[in-house]
Amino acid sequence: MASGTRLVKEKDTNRDDSSTEASQISMPALTSLLEEHRQSISAALSAELRSAFASLEAKLDTVQATLGNEL
Repeated sequence: MASGTRLVKEKDTNRDDSSTEASQISMPALTSLLEEHRQSISAALSAELRSAFASLEAKLDTVQATLGNEL
């Protein structure tokens, strides 16, 4: 039972350390971190959108070629 109590105390200590670290982040640091995250997400979404449009263009070309041969 003593080891179980020790584990609970260690968890509480770890929780206190993480909350202390979180409360010490400055607003400019947080703003900078969020801006970097926004830019990385924006770049990833742009790349995914370009890829999706390229795929759709290829499919459209295939359909148009098929229809062109039929007419």
